[in-house]
Amino acid sequence: MIATSCQLTQDGKGAKVQTDTIVSESTINLEHFDIFNISRFVIANDVLVAQNINDEKEFSFLLLQRDSISFKAITVGQGPQEISSFSCLTCYNDTPYIIDMSSKNVYKIGINTANKSAQIKYYAQYPYMLMAMSTQIVDNYRYITSTYNDSCLFMYCDTVGNVISSIPYPQESELSKYPTISQSSIWGTSSLAVSPDNKRVVAAYRHEGIMLFCSLADEKLQIVKKDVKENLCHVKNVDEMGYINTRPSDVAHVFSSTTINDKYVALLYSGQPKDERKKAPNIKEILLYTWSGDLVWRLQPDVDIEQLYYSKNTKKLYALTKEPEAMIHVYDIEKYVNE
Repeated sequence: MIATSCQLTQDGKGAKVQTDTIVSESTINLEHFDIFNISRFVIANDVLVAQNINDEKEFSFLLLQRDSISFKAITVGQGPQEISSFSCLTCYNDTPYIIDMSSKNVYKIGINTANKSAQIKYYAQYPYMLMAMSTQIVDNYRYITSTYNDSCLFMYCDTVGNVISSIPYPQESELSKYPTISQSSIWGTSSLAVSPDNKRVVAAYRHEGIMLFCSLADEKLQIVKKDVKENLCHVKNVDEMGYINTRPSDVAHVFSSTTINDKYVALLYSGQPKDERKKAPNIKEILLYTWSGDLVWRLQPDVDIEQLYYSKNTKKLYALTKEPEAMIHVYDIEKYVNE
């Protein structure tokens, strides 16, 4: 890894924040393995699992070690080894999980690299909510999932679909006068991260520049700290369906997050408003936070990243880029997270 330009600054509350430039130590050209257009990915042990877009096979599997074998599996349909309405891809203990929103089931994916095959197996029942934006498995009996078109931001559930605890929509001044069904068009959770000890949760919001740092204690979720990068977007109007439209120029971005270790969670962030980003996008920052919500590092990568994933096995940070082609950039960030 090459790192330069290390600086020390202070955030608005006087905490020390260090800044550094990082360059990927290696890259994986996904198109070389017939993986052209993906929306999400995880690393399960030494296998990259990616959701395909507009492909007959819903998922691609790429063995990262040894012979770099790749194959595709799991079709969209109504059969026993098919999914009808994919919603979310996540990983726990080196096992990938997906949610089928038509069946309201959570499935685990079993991967057989020797036979170049993958199969799904029932794991849990998903609650009645309409869509899972992001989900994280907490242990063998519980999971946390974000929601859309309902009264809460995200919820803590057991595997039979009971909601144990939930976080309601924050009562921000401009949005609190609108029904929660309308607020749901604004509060779209882009990702959730859970600490290895299952005591902390971070929720990142794609269009508001907001991160919620929460505790998970005594089976209850509770907001501990909220980091707002920009003022909450202003309401432009409410359409006839009851959805809130905002002025895009006021909207910042928090794209994704990933658990690093017991000390840190990484969030991918761009402070550019949506309209400005369309015209001339800047490269996003990788922000390293403590689980209590203190910003410690601003890492400035060499490419414009779409999604992050940290592998506890390889101790590497994997980053997806889509332009000019689908690539995974591999970063060594151990010097930042093992101080």
